[in-house]
Amino acid sequence: MTGQDWLGVFESLFPAAPVTELCDLGRSNYRLGAVVSEDLPVETMAEAVAYWRRDDPARTIRLASEYASLADQYARDQHLGRYRVIPLSGASEGFVPEDAEILIEGTETGTTLKANRLRMIDVIMESTNCAIGHTTRPPGRRGELRDEFVQRLSDANSRAG
Repeated sequence: MTGQDWLGVFESLFPAAPVTELCDLGRSNYRLGAVVSEDLPVETMAEAVAYWRRDDPARTIRLASEYASLADQYARDQHLGRYRVIPLSGASEGFVPEDAEILIEGTETGTTLKANRLRMIDVIMESTNCAIGHTTRPPGRRGELRDEFVQRLSDANSRAG
């Protein structure tokens, strides 16, 4: 069991690893995205980058995150140009805006972001809990047990709504 966000991190680090999502458990709805100071007078990431680089076009944009590989991928996908990822562990809300321009952070409700005067300007992914397993179904009885386990999880999830 893990979150789809952490499965995504694992897959970005180890793309050839034989792991797959077996069942979306539909719990712990979580948004992972680019977070900035609520005082930043922009609505999009492109506007934010232009704002930060208005006086220095070569400025390095700093991204802080527990999800370092996803932060790196996000910076490349957004064509941030010169950037640096600051890997974090633990509470990360205090890094923006003094130590990083962008925080790649997850939230269920947004309460912690609001309390720290932050806001999400770009959702990278939505995540829930999921069951994971090897991409290849085990042969024989082990495969049958895995199928039964996944079906029970799926049924329980359907009943819970």
